[in-house]
Amino acid sequence: MRKLFLKVYLPLALCVVMTLVIFVVAMFRIIPAQISSHRESVESLREQLVGSEGISRDSVLALAESLDLEVIVTAREAPPPIGPPPEGYYSLPGMPWNFPFRVDISGGARGGPAGLVRQSFWIILLFLLVTEGLVLFLALWPVRKRLSRLEWAASQLASGKLDTRLETREGGDLIDSLGRTFNSMAEEIKSLVDSHQELLGIVAHELRTPMTRLRLALEIMKEDTGNEHSSKMNRMEQDLVALDGLVTELLDYNRLRRSGDVESVPVDLGDLCDGIVRTESWARDEVDIRLTGGGMCTGDPAMLARALGNLVRNAVRFAESKVLLEVSSDAVAGNAMVRVSDDGPGFDPGIVDKLGEPFVKGRSSKGTGLGLAIALRIAEIHGGSISFATGGLGGAEAVLRLPRGNV
Repeated sequence: MRKLFLKVYLPLALCVVMTLVIFVVAMFRIIPAQISSHRESVESLREQLVGSEGISRDSVLALAESLDLEVIVTAREAPPPIGPPPEGYYSLPGMPWNFPFRVDISGGARGGPAGLVRQSFWIILLFLLVTEGLVLFLALWPVRKRLSRLEWAASQLASGKLDTRLETREGGDLIDSLGRTFNSMAEEIKSLVDSHQELLGIVAHELRTPMTRLRLALEIMKEDTGNEHSSKMNRMEQDLVALDGLVTELLDYNRLRRSGDVESVPVDLGDLCDGIVRTESWARDEVDIRLTGGGMCTGDPAMLARALGNLVRNAVRFAESKVLLEVSSDAVAGNAMVRVSDDGPGFDPGIVDKLGEPFVKGRSSKGTGLGLAIALRIAEIHGGSISFATGGLGGAEAVLRLPRGNV
């Protein structure tokens, strides 16, 4: 705390002291010297003009310039004197009424030396403000830079990058202490998330064994009981299949949450989507699945096929009669895009913002709520994203965006 205090408040205190010192020096040394010099020049000009005869206007101007005085010389046609001096000037005092010219001297304001005081005051004030601003900027720039780094780390952590850490100095100041606290918080959050994922993986894996036993026992019971309870056993088997699918997706999602680096090879999204269309077409014969366009990206073909398969499968499940896949690539923007839309009822408006989170699903959905979460996680691992909205066919639309990479 003390070190940060010195870095922030000490420069400010020095600026205040410097302001006072310069102000005192200006008021008691610089400004009086300027006033005295100005008066001497004015007096010298007056003495030389009073003693001259037949002097011309140009001579008056030249004499004033030699004394470093800015003047306006106006010819007198007849007494009394012509109008008041212009703004910021005052008449040369002590001149006889019959002198052929009126000489007005610039003094910063009417009143002569008082104008110099005001003019010098504003110049000194401007100098002080600029100097103090520069000093404070140089003093606070390192602090601002370190705070910006802390802000960046917090945003990285909020986006799910739990390995984000800040470099801190042993001892250090308040910002270093804040950085160490941030690192401790990030470590604790990562530990909790890892523990949660590990527990989820263990539970899902351990469920496999009793489910296998149940399925085996069910097969034996079907053989022993004949057709008497076959319908009930078929429903039990369907429930086991659904539960097995849930466990599989839990394990897959848990694995994806832990993964970071992925294989990066050129992927033809058109060919990939064509294979997915062929695979998913059998699920509902009444749904027409169409594919248009093409494009390339880089990534893991198997993982991208899983993500696109989940999106297409979800569209086929809810479509009335049409599913459209549009593949495109933008070399300028550096990304590839796959738009999956259907003519079904669309997403539930109340959950659109939450789609992609685990176990979030609409009221009419019979899925596990992990398919879109897995697709979104795969997109994020590849540096891409998925957005959900109402599409051109009137139903749901999911847009997968992926970086093109060097293809």
